[in-house]
Amino acid sequence: MSNVLPTIDLSFLERATGGNGDGGGANQTTINGNLTVKTPMGIEASGQGSYQSRETDYARCIGMAASGGAKPADFPAICGKPPGAGN
Repeated sequence: MSNVLPTIDLSFLERATGGNGDGGGANQTTINGNLTVKTPMGIEASGQGSYQSRETDYARCIGMAASGGAKPADFPAICGKPPGAGN
């Protein structure tokens, strides 16, 4: 028996856990802003950008559990089963 978990692309996590039906996920973070960077040599660059992240409650729980040191085997006890996983 192997203890190695397969690597997954985290961008698929929302779809893998079923989403929340609206395609946006329950938890959305949006950051907008302007950025200016000036190097010590006097070269300056600026731009405007945004970042948007959406995740389901289940995905948020898994992320928080993992950042708290939980192992994948602990996830069901902490977050329950993913939506759509059945009984």
